[in-house]
Parts: sequence; C-alpha cells; structure tokens
Amino acid sequence: MYRGEIEYLDANFGKLLDKLKALGTYDDTLIVLTADHGEELQEHGGWWHGLTLYDEQIRVPMLVKWPKGKREMPYDETAGIVGSIDVAPTLIARAGAAVPEAMQGTDLAIGYADRKESQREVFSEEDHEGNVLWSLRTRSMKLIEANEGNHRGLPTRELFHVEKDPGELDSLLGQGFEDAEATLQKHAELQRSRAAGEAYEAEENEAMDPAECEQLRLLGYVESCD
Repeated sequence: MYRGEIEYLDANFGKLLDKLKALGTYDDTLIVLTADHGEELQEHGGWWHGLTLYDEQIRVPMLVKWPKGKREMPYDETAGIVGSIDVAPTLIARAGAAVPEAMQGTDLAIGYADRKESQREVFSEEDHEGNVLWSLRTRSMKLIEANEGNHRGLPTRELFHVEKDPGELDSLLGQGFEDAEATLQKHAELQRSRAAGEAYEAEENEAMDPAECEQLRLLGYVESCD
C-alpha cells in the first residue's frame, strides 16, 4: 500500500509538470517538493511515524527546481542542513516580497557560511500518543530527549554523532562528550524560547554576564544586549 501511494503521487506529479510544460510556464516556475515527515521501518524497532525523532522520521527530501537560469541556492552539500520551517520564507523572498519579521525560518538563498549559529541547527519536537520529545541537530551532532515512561519505550536521553553514525545506533552519553551535550542542551532551550517568542530571561537571583549575552547575540539567539 505504501509503495502504491508513492507511485500514485509520482504519476500525478508528472501530470502536473507535463501541464506546466504544455502551458509554456515550466521554465519560469519555481517548484519545491518536500515532505512533512519520514517513516520508521524497523530502524529502531518500530513502524509508522510520529513517535520518535530519529532521522528516519525527521530527515526528509527537499527538491528545488529553479526558474531557468535563476538558481539562487548552493547545489551540493555546502548548503548545510535546513528545516521545513525554512521553506516559507525562502519562497516569499524568491517571489520578491518582504519576509515578515515575526516569521520563523531562514531564507535559504543566504549562504550557509553567512548564517548565524542558530540558523545552522534544526530543532524538532513532538507530543503524540504519550511520547513527548525534542531534539537538536547540527551537521555533526544530535541530542534527543524523551519523557520518562513514554509509550514507545525510548531512552530519555541520547546523543549521536550523526556524521559518523547516521543510523543513530550508538549513543555517546558517558563517553566523554559532555561539553557537546551541554552545548546542544543550552541551544535547544534557546531555540524553544525563540520559537515561543520569548526573550532570554535570567533567573531572579542571577544577572546575565554581558560577555555571555554578546556571545548569544552573535550566535543569533538574542536580539539585543541593551
């Protein structure tokens, strides 16, 4: 059934492309094909989707067909990692409109090297059928946290070197990666605050160090240190 759905989509998407070509608009059209999620096919002992944040669930294709002669994004792996949240601001900018300041996500025509640190990470979260998880993924590392007693039976915390372990099979917790884990944890908390529209707020008995604030501003997590 799953393969049949893919074949159905492929055939009808082909009809759409054929129609655009017949109308003479294909060369001038920007087309983005992506997916909302992946599928778990026993990679981590389960089926279906929406219950984990391993890459087979959240790493999805994003294919871009640019108008002829107007490619504006890197063609290869130098584009870095991106998120689904980046699709809307990219299309708005390509249409020549201004991206609303309140909109999350990054215009992907901005070179990876020119993005702030916060724009080079992907924060994911879910709350489904008793499984409450979040993850933070960079090009090389990924930290996942799940709720105690989750129905899926997932470990409450896992750390992976996704470049060396793309299948996310060997958690690095307790193997000397404490600094990387702490950095990912802190960035995840900041990403969550940004997503909720909250500014960084120090504890009542703690003032933020100006140097720390400036570091966070340069990373893209704080708008101002005034």
